[in-house]
Amino acid sequence: SMSDGKAGSASSYSSAAGDQVNQQKVIKQCFGNFEAIVASVKDIPKIHGTEQETSAFKSSKGYEKDFVLKLFELNIHPRLQQATRMVDISCIRHCNTHSAPVTEGPAPAAAKSRKPELKELFVREILPSCSIKDSKMDISFLSHDKKLLLACIEAKALSGKHGNVETEKAIKQLILYSVMPLAYSLWGRIEDDIVKIVSLLVFPTCLYQLTFSKSDLPFGLELSIEKSDDIATMEHTLNNYVDNFAEMYWKLADGTVKLNATTDPRDWCPLNFEFERGVKRKFSHTIQHSLGFLFWAKVETVKHFIGEFVGTQNKFCSAFPPESEEILVKYYSALLDLDWESSVSSVENLINYTIQIQQPPKQQADGTSVPDSSGSAASVLQPCIKHPYIGTIFASARCRLSVMKNTGLSLSGNALVQSEWSSNADMREAFYQDVGQSALNLVQCLRLCHNDIRLANITYQDKRFCLIDFDNSRYETAPIFAKSPVLNGIIGRNSEYALMMMLSIAQIALVVFALDTQQSTTEVRKVWFEGKTSTTATTTTERFDRWVFDTGLVDVFTRSRPSQEFSRDFMEEKLLLMLRLKKSST
Repeated sequence: SMSDGKAGSASSYSSAAGDQVNQQKVIKQCFGNFEAIVASVKDIPKIHGTEQETSAFKSSKGYEKDFVLKLFELNIHPRLQQATRMVDISCIRHCNTHSAPVTEGPAPAAAKSRKPELKELFVREILPSCSIKDSKMDISFLSHDKKLLLACIEAKALSGKHGNVETEKAIKQLILYSVMPLAYSLWGRIEDDIVKIVSLLVFPTCLYQLTFSKSDLPFGLELSIEKSDDIATMEHTLNNYVDNFAEMYWKLADGTVKLNATTDPRDWCPLNFEFERGVKRKFSHTIQHSLGFLFWAKVETVKHFIGEFVGTQNKFCSAFPPESEEILVKYYSALLDLDWESSVSSVENLINYTIQIQQPPKQQADGTSVPDSSGSAASVLQPCIKHPYIGTIFASARCRLSVMKNTGLSLSGNALVQSEWSSNADMREAFYQDVGQSALNLVQCLRLCHNDIRLANITYQDKRFCLIDFDNSRYETAPIFAKSPVLNGIIGRNSEYALMMMLSIAQIALVVFALDTQQSTTEVRKVWFEGKTSTTATTTTERFDRWVFDTGLVDVFTRSRPSQEFSRDFMEEKLLLMLRLKKSST
């Protein structure tokens, strides 16, 4: 089968989860006013009990890793050993993780320790495509198969004083872990209806308990924060938390709690409006994160939804299909893309352009057309950019959605297109017009580069193609392509324009190669777009090199291109060559 290929430490605050700007983006979109939440912190009800003889809470402040280790060795591990069924200790990850054998029944007096194997958990191990995937959590509690995050604790060797800047930074950091990998696991993957999820922030002298739940409002989550500086209460809260983890661990291990086969985005994202169904898909590994949550919905449902947010900032460039038909709605979320506002801006620029070219030209007193901003007559037919967008919904400054037509099945695994592609010149001509021209016109008319042209982002329906997913479009080639050989040697006054054109042509060529040969392009993509060196030539890369030579694309896929300028005509010629089409008279 053919495939198109896809393309910091929590303790240091230098990671995505620790970066204050990133924290603010996620928290603002999910909760709105963080200051109001922090101002309403309540006390955890005091427990009148005896303090443990040994506890991390009695230790003096020191290095963070030392405090994490003490918390595990003096509080968490002993509590787990008291359970009738001992969990696999390697399922608890922290800065000095040890593996220990799984035991049934009462645990031995002293668990055997082994050489450290795994350190802190990276968010990407649970949720590969989210906006903080490279961050690490202090203490993570995993399911028996290590695929789900069941609980998480952030431990900081600080004072933890309420209102302190560092304390608020740590709370924000824990919020990000809670609304991404933890919510994804407990709300998204687990079949049972878990109403609330809880996470802990622990200091040597105090403890914060964060409780998250879905909101009654169309957007956002609810968060309550409780605090205690009473050691007995802190120990009791931590013990309960560990007990609840162990209970869920064994329910999953025994199969009494079931998992969803795939994850419905409605279950865990902070969007609470009831569309018909979420698009159940694995998060794609594109050049950036998956940029939004997708939903199928009937047109009448979407119109009702829009009615809740009537305003002049909604933008629509085409009419809705009949009300009984289904269309796609995308919710742009900071959980998946911290730069979601740029993604929305790119889509809105495309929509504005579509509206502009649909308008009749304005007439001057002498009957001639009023020139546009570039000085050209507005009556001249402007190039078309085919796309799926109907419009965008401005629910609020922090909540934006786009509405798209159903443009058919993607080319990734599309049997109909695969079977007819080589012999059907009309199909290739339609591809030239719908995909090739749209990608080049996007650069020429809006100075935007799509950046993510691949099989999965092209659809086919009723003998026509459509380039989709313009969210990665930017005013430059994406940073991941900085080392791409296809961008070497491009100079001149309009070099950025030529770079965007060349990348678009090269990405289209890879799609055409996949359709011509039904070969996977994963290795080719790594070599030619990410600039990774391959020590051995694979069958696919060798076949691609031959295909490039045979189709006349050697001056696109070359490592020793002399510095030169490249025109739109050059790009047009390459499109026609790769598609085996005669050059049109126009």
